[in-house]
Amino acid sequence: MTKIIFVRHAEKEKNIEVADRERPLTAAGILASEALVQQLEAYCFDRIFSSPFKRAMDTVEPLAKANKLNVEEVIALQERLVRRAGIEKPDDYVARQWEDFNYKLAGGESLNEVQKRLIDTIEQLVIAFPTETVLIGTHGTALATILNYYDETFGIEQYKKLKPKMPYAVEMIFQGKKLITTNVLKLS
Repeated sequence: MTKIIFVRHAEKEKNIEVADRERPLTAAGILASEALVQQLEAYCFDRIFSSPFKRAMDTVEPLAKANKLNVEEVIALQERLVRRAGIEKPDDYVARQWEDFNYKLAGGESLNEVQKRLIDTIEQLVIAFPTETVLIGTHGTALATILNYYDETFGIEQYKKLKPKMPYAVEMIFQGKKLITTNVLKLS
């Protein structure tokens, strides 16, 4: 069986002008990512993959050091691409995407596209590493689309509960491509 631990990034810095993919962690986010080493010490990771976004990479880096592993960037694990221009009310945009998984603005991605990209990647990983424990550094919307794929009852209300939790961790155990179990991990 493949065990995948998804870790949504720690608190990101919102008050600086940088490209979204370069957005760093706050001081609290750095401390929270360092705390993950103890919080997830029960796991012996064989591989660590991450979205190439700085906040996701920086969140899993302390775990990589503790496990003497490198973080492997996987572009397909990145967050949903959103064309910010033209979005006056982000909450309305998010709600519309959850109502219609195919909705997107020009230059952005629909939740359907994000979900397909991520599930294709997960399926490749579980086939490539059928007996390993894998850590994946991810994002809120990305993780929500994964959870929705495996549990159709996971919708916008569950996403809203997940959204403020940074970091957030979920364990999924697979037998081949079949999901066997999902557990939300308690992070203190």
